[in-house]
Amino acid sequence: MSYISKNDILKHVSIVDVADDASIDLEGVSSGKFEYRCTCPSKNHKGGTERTKSCYINSGDNNFYCFGCNAGYNVIDFYMLCNDCSFSDAMSNLRTMIDLDKITSKDSFVSKRSNLPILIELYSLFRKYSSFNESDSKWMSSFMMR
Repeated sequence: MSYISKNDILKHVSIVDVADDASIDLEGVSSGKFEYRCTCPSKNHKGGTERTKSCYINSGDNNFYCFGCNAGYNVIDFYMLCNDCSFSDAMSNLRTMIDLDKITSKDSFVSKRSNLPILIELYSLFRKYSSFNESDSKWMSSFMMR
């Protein structure tokens, strides 16, 4: 089994799925960047007895914010509030919600490869302008060899 990182969870676990698994009733809204609202799952928000829907969910960015208690951030924090658990428990449980076929090592390779043309262009610029001054050329050579 491959390692599933925090970034994998943030990218591949939907906050809407977490709410559904926790039997949280989501109401569709069109309020700024938020698509859903619900009662806050935090046990600390009015002792867990909140009746107004002050927690808003942005499924596109996979985050939330409660305007009642100021709780908010990402899907991991939402899971911790819904299940009243620690970060490590949330990570363990959320890892099981990921389809391993969606995670590929190719994702990280693509992002590194996309920087290559920029690095080549920078190298060419350094080389071009360092040829005007011999001391710059020596400095550049020593810098590149580090």
